[in-house]
Amino acid sequence: MAISRTLGTVTALLWLTAGAPAAPVPPGSEASKNLFQKIKLRRMDSDREVLFAEIRKPVTVVAIWTPHCPPCLKELRLLQQVSEHYKARADFGVVAVAFDPSGENQPEELAHAKEVSLSLHLTFPRLWDPTLNILDLAMKPDEDLALPVLVLIDREGHLLREVGFSAEDPTAYLTAKYAMVDRALHEKLPPMK
Repeated sequence: MAISRTLGTVTALLWLTAGAPAAPVPPGSEASKNLFQKIKLRRMDSDREVLFAEIRKPVTVVAIWTPHCPPCLKELRLLQQVSEHYKARADFGVVAVAFDPSGENQPEELAHAKEVSLSLHLTFPRLWDPTLNILDLAMKPDEDLALPVLVLIDREGHLLREVGFSAEDPTAYLTAKYAMVDRALHEKLPPMK
């Protein structure tokens, strides 16, 4: 998937099915759950390869970011507060997944992402996606990338995606995220029509 470095601030909420762009898979289906099981990522804290399924909670917010994206860093700081708000819940988690948009400087970009994420004092898992698998699940085919991308995965494998970030009011942002997470924790998200 070719990635353009378009950093957007337009927010779009889209219900998506959990599937690879070339062959969408019905959300909540066994095929959807199998896709998540197979995604391999690298933990930034140990450089150990893990399957997404190993760190995914029943309801998970995935923040897709790069260290050169100021809106991404602002959102990660706020997501730390979301993570702390729900820390007593075993069925919810936040995961930060960084990647190299150019695909050409993986070792240098990974080192920079580690440095930046450590400076943010994130307590949730920080991962590196060298193959862009998570991004492929979050983006439509031939869609230009606008960062950050935030994906909420519910218990059934439904995805809610937000593209871009503009939180002039951090309190309003947090209130909206708490409502989004609470909804996913207590009811099924509707599939895309």
